[in-house]
Amino acid sequence: MKTLLTIDFDFFVPEDQMWDLGHAESPFFMRHIWYTRANLMDQMKTNGEEVGFWDRLRDFLKFKTNTVFVSESHLEAFHLTHPLGQIINIDRHHDVWEGHNNLVACDTWGHQAMRLRHVQEMKWIHPSDGGFEINMAGDYMAVAPPKYRKRIKAMAMLEAGMLLEGTEIDTVHVCRSAAWTPPWLDEAFSKFVAAGPFKEIEQAGDLPVEPRWSEKDFEQAREHKALYESFLAGKAK
Repeated sequence: MKTLLTIDFDFFVPEDQMWDLGHAESPFFMRHIWYTRANLMDQMKTNGEEVGFWDRLRDFLKFKTNTVFVSESHLEAFHLTHPLGQIINIDRHHDVWEGHNNLVACDTWGHQAMRLRHVQEMKWIHPSDGGFEINMAGDYMAVAPPKYRKRIKAMAMLEAGMLLEGTEIDTVHVCRSAAWTPPWLDEAFSKFVAAGPFKEIEQAGDLPVEPRWSEKDFEQAREHKALYESFLAGKAK
């Protein structure tokens, strides 16, 4: 049975429930709305677990490929699944929601892979960094279509290291999920991909995974952040 390992970079980016962020895969949410969230630049960071992550995976997984596929959206994982194979999904969400008219999207690709491509099962490795979404892991499982829920095995990294010991990985995919990960973490994403044990990096899908903001964009974001902090300081008085 062939295995796809797919990693969503938002696995490393905790979201505080009090931020009340909205998400959708559109240019507005993937790039432009982050200007208005610039006040979170000092708070919305990675949890640091991306550093050395590939080495930790290699402690229990066996990579049979020298290529990593990189995409903006997680929906591209659908096109990389192996018929009658399995998925190891390292992600803050399981992505097995039931979409409208069976649409393949960033949150439904796992469902459609099992429905259409006859993937047998998914191992969902969720983070344990204390982000509010971790407390919702059970709720996420509850909303997966019942027919496929029993084919999803949810686990944290520690458990995965024991249950998946020796699993051979045939295909590797990493997505940035720009609607969930801010532009000020684009460099961290690039470093994460480059740190992998792969000779080739190939793009999956039509959207190029490039830095979203120029230095001018960062200047505007910092100005917004300063105005926001000034407003809060004035309000406090």
